[in-house]
Amino acid sequence: MSEKENGVESMPKKGSAENPYTQKEYEEMCDAGTWNGGYVSGMGYVLPEVVVTGSSYSEEDWSFPSFPSIDDSWIDSWKEDYPEDYGNSGGSGGGSGSSGVTTSEGTWTGCGSGSHTCSGSYNVSKAVEHLVSHAHRKSQGRCAMYVRQALEAGGLNMNGHPSEAYQYVDFLPKVGFYEVNKSGYIPQPGDVIVIQPVAGHPHGHIAMYSGSNWISDFVQIDMWGGSDYRKKANYNLFRK
Repeated sequence: MSEKENGVESMPKKGSAENPYTQKEYEEMCDAGTWNGGYVSGMGYVLPEVVVTGSSYSEEDWSFPSFPSIDDSWIDSWKEDYPEDYGNSGGSGGGSGSSGVTTSEGTWTGCGSGSHTCSGSYNVSKAVEHLVSHAHRKSQGRCAMYVRQALEAGGLNMNGHPSEAYQYVDFLPKVGFYEVNKSGYIPQPGDVIVIQPVAGHPHGHIAMYSGSNWISDFVQIDMWGGSDYRKKANYNLFRK
């Protein structure tokens, strides 16, 4: 809603919730190095872009969310060092018991045989709390593991989970998530973004929205988790 100054209508401040930047404007400002934080349409509040070149803090010293700066840099280290959640093969899905039901929102309930996993009850707050409390200041290259563990902390049975971050686009619906329309998207706590691979990053990326930040294994400045994904990646948004 516009405001009146000296009897003249004026728009709310650019970058406010009432007058957010477009994603194109945000990307252009990031490229120019002029992004200072603000609301972005479909993304919520995005922190200023900060690159940390050195710090005397250790992980033990850092207590979320008081660390003074958040790093946009990240590494692609989903390699053979971490076969769980990062290798080329995942566990087998499936389960037994009564057949599941797809609700009007597309959520899976119950335990089915075949490809569906017994999801169990889910507490979004517990999942978010776990993710926040374990977040680092920089990427550890383990986004899939950290998000999976948060979902498990929320009460989901993640048996049969995939090993690659991008593969969660097919797995999340099996444990009760439904895809959210990107048009006019407003993030809600517990939302999950699954990003497909781009050149140089064959494993993709996954993160969850805490209510104030997108978090994978570190606190991101936006939902992308890295500049390589920001302009060219295909992605899907999920909610439970």
